[in-house]
Amino acid sequence: MFEADKMSLEQTRYHWKTVINPLKQDLGPLLGKSFRHFLIDSYEVGDQNWTSLFRDEFKRRKGYDPLPWLVTLRGNNVGDAEQTARAHLYRHIRHSKYSGFFLFLLGSSITWPTLVTLLMLLVLLVLSVVYYQLVKLKEADALTRFGEEYLRYEVTSGMFWTRIVM
Repeated sequence: MFEADKMSLEQTRYHWKTVINPLKQDLGPLLGKSFRHFLIDSYEVGDQNWTSLFRDEFKRRKGYDPLPWLVTLRGNNVGDAEQTARAHLYRHIRHSKYSGFFLFLLGSSITWPTLVTLLMLLVLLVLSVVYYQLVKLKEADALTRFGEEYLRYEVTSGMFWTRIVM
């Protein structure tokens, strides 16, 4: 259940027109110059990772149906292990979760440069050493399990950032 489907341009415009704009009008001069950004999210609803038009839009942009691949989000394979590992984002970046977390904190520090976000970024930088060691353990395990297949995969993908192969 969504309070507003933020992945739908039509529904986002409707939400802005019927909720945000009236709120801005009602606040009038109380809004002042304090508010420069609106974060329209709903933590109590949870993550929004699907929308009614997501599957069709994915097919249009990527050229294939994402439905058979959804099981990979839970660690299951589609086809063989190499096929699964090379699917989607993982064909470019092997450990995108760590990259995403780092980019989130970096973006937060730039967008909302508060003491809290800067401290979080510093903690992340310190923890990067721990993350790197964890990733090295995961890669050693993958190398043991998949051997040459994983070595070929390493050559064409970046550990945390995409690798451009010429």
